[in-house]
Amino acid sequence: MNLALSKNSSFKNLCISGIPKPRRLSTALLIASSLFIAGCADQIDYRGYLPRGTDVQKIQPGLSKTEVIAIMGSPSTTNTVEGAGDTFYYISSVVKTAAIFEPEVIDREIFAIEFDADQNVRKLAHYGIEDGKIIDFISRTTPTRGSSSSILRDLFGRLGQFGAPEEPANPNE
Repeated sequence: MNLALSKNSSFKNLCISGIPKPRRLSTALLIASSLFIAGCADQIDYRGYLPRGTDVQKIQPGLSKTEVIAIMGSPSTTNTVEGAGDTFYYISSVVKTAAIFEPEVIDREIFAIEFDADQNVRKLAHYGIEDGKIIDFISRTTPTRGSSSSILRDLFGRLGQFGAPEEPANPNE
């Protein structure tokens, strides 16, 4: 592409020689629509611990904690219960993000390794997304028992109840 600038031309009058105007317009529309469509494509993210090959099958009851760390690496999180031993959790998630929508967890795996008091593997567990329970930590509501009262019920609930309220019976009479 050659840029043809005359002595009296400005950037406003810049023309690209060799490309006719209709073709430039269609090329610009093609590029813009390609970028728009690419922005709408789903994006898949793999987060957390991703096991290598058969690492998970190598973990057997009786292995020491240091052997587990050598095979699996550092855990995503740990849990320590006094007197019982530690538990290592290796957590991985697959998250799908589509355009402007909220990210959605489409798969989650948790591999739990429980140790005894001697720091040897005692128990193994594998959990999937179907085993999970969603907990809303910041709901800003306090659950209460009974029925919830609305403002309309408060306003119109006493309709039809005429007369003075009954006084409690006097135990001295």
